[in-house]
Amino acid sequence: MVAIWENMVSLNPSSDDYIEPVESAAHYDGESLQSRLQIPYAEEIKKDTYPLPAAKGREGYYGEHHLNYWMSGLKDSQEVMSVFKDVTGKVPETYMDFGGASGRVARHMLLQHGIKDVWIADINRQHVNFTLDIFDGRIKAFQSNSLPHLPLEDNSLDLITAFSVFSHIETFDETWLLELRRILKPGGLIIATANVDTFQDITVNWPVYKALANHPEFDRSRFGKPLPEDRLVVRWNAEGAYSSVVYLSSKYVETRWKPFFQELRIIPYMTQFQSGVVMQK
Repeated sequence: MVAIWENMVSLNPSSDDYIEPVESAAHYDGESLQSRLQIPYAEEIKKDTYPLPAAKGREGYYGEHHLNYWMSGLKDSQEVMSVFKDVTGKVPETYMDFGGASGRVARHMLLQHGIKDVWIADINRQHVNFTLDIFDGRIKAFQSNSLPHLPLEDNSLDLITAFSVFSHIETFDETWLLELRRILKPGGLIIATANVDTFQDITVNWPVYKALANHPEFDRSRFGKPLPEDRLVVRWNAEGAYSSVVYLSSKYVETRWKPFFQELRIIPYMTQFQSGVVMQK
């Protein structure tokens, strides 16, 4: 088979389809919920009648617990909006989820928080196809790749999120941050989750535990101990994109990321397994 170069820097670049979706969130109302997702949602669920991505269409997250998937996006959107208002004193008019997959958070920014100009950039073409088709063009989506460039205007977005993206960017992390900074309006925020000061807390209950433990070059005796280095990259495939997990120290973030921004702060465990890094231009 002839190698396609786009496969080296993106996922499913020539795909025109996506995994068949499942019903809207209301169809699954009453599912047994994980305790950490016990948040009010009665009014919010009425506003979202769009189908949800199937488990395979969201990379397996939350398995067949479709309502939990929907609620996780709602919870994260509420947290992001709270941080944005706390820092800036206003609400965003323009928003992009960098690595936004099939709209887990973006759908709530549109439907619950009323942001009219919502974007998704994702490395997987099938996620882009799903978003463009299911949301009738109300969410603008395009395929990005592993090289730091986004085809958006300078100073065009109020808010950018990146959930569990910088936990997989093994190279060019500073370059990607500068590209995100370029398209951010002055005073705008980037809110990214990453594995910052979390390595010593990994247990068998963490999603990445088994993969790390079975990696042929990973030393299991490292579990339960802080990182001796400021940045740890564990690769599974050196010939393609999105094939690593990255762990950082707060020192790395403070010395490598903070100089690009007016303000930077770290929120420990903003999500269940990752810390949040809030950066203001």
